Amino acid sequence: MGALITAAGLRLGVYGNYNVIDWCIADGLGEYFWQHDWGSQGRIHPRITIHQKAGLQTHVGGILVDINNVYAHDWGQWTPGSTINELPVVPGEAPEIPIPDLSQLDLSKLAAGSSDAANGSSTLLQQFTPR
Repeated sequence: MGALITAAGLRLGVYGNYNVIDWCIADGLGEYFWQHDWGSQGRIHPRITIHQKAGLQTHVGGILVDINNVYAHDWGQWTPGSTINELPVVPGEAPEIPIPDLSQLDLSKLAAGSSDAANGSSTLLQQFTPR
């Protein structure tokens, strides 16, 4: 996944606790790391670019917001006036997947010998079978 994102000219940011960030780094995922405190047992990962410290909040325009500590000049932010790489185009229409012919099912095996259950299953299958 990391190679695909890089090939598209994009960068992956990861938001999580210490262990999530550690796992992503070990798997080669992520360039920017934003750590929250829940589940981190007070540890701060050495590779984080942003730290969302629990309980560190203020109000901006009457709205409660988190205050984050930033540890890198480039932490994955958008810079005003900069351009964003064009996203790759999704190829054509999705292929049509054929729906199986449900009349081929042996309903007696589904119902373990119960004719009532088999009849009920048959009715249910008929209701959802494309015509």
